[in-house]
Amino acid sequence: MGFSTLRIPITWGPNQGEIDPYAIDFYYLTEIKRAVDFSFQNKMYVIIDVHHDNNWIKSMTSEIQESADRLSSLWTQTANFFQDYNDSLIFETLNEFRIKGITEEWSGEKSESRGYINDFHKAAVGVISPWAEITKRGTS
Repeated sequence: MGFSTLRIPITWGPNQGEIDPYAIDFYYLTEIKRAVDFSFQNKMYVIIDVHHDNNWIKSMTSEIQESADRLSSLWTQTANFFQDYNDSLIFETLNEFRIKGITEEWSGEKSESRGYINDFHKAAVGVISPWAEITKRGTS
């Protein structure tokens, strides 16, 4: 059909533990892998993301650390699970994450919660980056 990239929007919450270590259901990861593998067989790039998980990623002071910890755990587990994959698999740390119901919901203007969202991205990238560097060294 001419497509070369497939984005798989993933809602993790129902398939991830709610307390530390926030374990992701192995069967769920296996199903994601099946979709990724099918796409690779069709010579596609694949993007997997965090999509519609606003129920546990909270951009408020009282919940920021737990949300960041859970997001870090999610991406650590995901990076480890897909450690043998190449750069054709792309991780999108958060998709369209926003603070619902505020005037600046989509613009981000004047909202201190935007800083929290940036912190969430940093937490995710912080656990993915070392994995990516190890992967590159292993394939060089």
